[in-house]
Amino acid sequence: MLAKPRTYRSIQLLRFLASLQVVLFHISILKDGYKGVDLFFVISGFVIYSSSLNKLGSGFTNAILFLLKRVIRIFVPYWSILLLIISTGYYYSLIGNLSLKDQLGSIFLLPGHIPFFEVTWSLSYELYFYFLFSLAILIPFSVKIRKWLFITAIIITGILLCLHAANYLLTNKALNFLAGNNIWEFLLGIIAALFCSKLVKKITAVSVVLFAIAIIGFTCIYIPYGNQQSHPVYGLAAFIIVLISVRLEDLKRLNIPRTFVILGDASYITYLVHVPIREVFFSKLQVTIFNKIIYIAIVYVASIAIHLVYEKRVLYKSNSILYKLFNKKQPMRKA
Repeated sequence: MLAKPRTYRSIQLLRFLASLQVVLFHISILKDGYKGVDLFFVISGFVIYSSSLNKLGSGFTNAILFLLKRVIRIFVPYWSILLLIISTGYYYSLIGNLSLKDQLGSIFLLPGHIPFFEVTWSLSYELYFYFLFSLAILIPFSVKIRKWLFITAIIITGILLCLHAANYLLTNKALNFLAGNNIWEFLLGIIAALFCSKLVKKITAVSVVLFAIAIIGFTCIYIPYGNQQSHPVYGLAAFIIVLISVRLEDLKRLNIPRTFVILGDASYITYLVHVPIREVFFSKLQVTIFNKIIYIAIVYVASIAIHLVYEKRVLYKSNSILYKLFNKKQPMRKA
């Protein structure tokens, strides 16, 4: 079997921290924890490009295989948890009040869907990004042309983002989805992967200061939810954090415990389950600091358990079937 691309522990740590921000936001401990999604998007761009670099321009079969793997990665955990919630009857009243069109939109994560549990709006952007990236695998451009295509895309979406933030561009949902705020952050992740070793050849005082400024800016600057100016600020800060974290690990300046790898691996499950668990947990208990701490512990214990016992195994088996269908060798399973 083929060896899997390298998994950065720094990326897994950042995934965990991004999920923690979102969890804390939804129990009112952080008022701006929603920016964890901005970090998720930049990480996603970095990981997808890094793990699929050898497939770029390789044609139709690899493009379809990539897309199917990513669709399964999104929908199998999502549908499993959604089915579990619906089977308990807990969300029946909410789902029952939606039109068939809205229900289908939520089930299939269509753009602009009414989410069954708050956070799934971001998964529509993930799926759209995967579709765009599959085109980069499908079309046989040279490495040099692909780099300039990615750079051109980020410049164009950056200009649209700045115009939108400055209110020079009328708000347009379709435009924002196709070429706007969130896609720009995925592209930032790709740029980080493209130029990681070139932009930060060695850790200098300047890069350390820039890293510190990015962390302070990301954690301390508060921009209200929904404000278009948040994407340039949080997106750029997340870009610097991802870029330098990975280089620190490459240069063996960062030693991250395996615990954070597991938490990072389980972060997608955390993202999906924390809202339903919150609804059940605080429907029976008062909202106190002590109960919030217990809730956070339950969320992460449940996430790790679901990831190890169910998600990891089901996805591996699903991918095995895909690789057999496409007559491809499957990458080695992580220990």
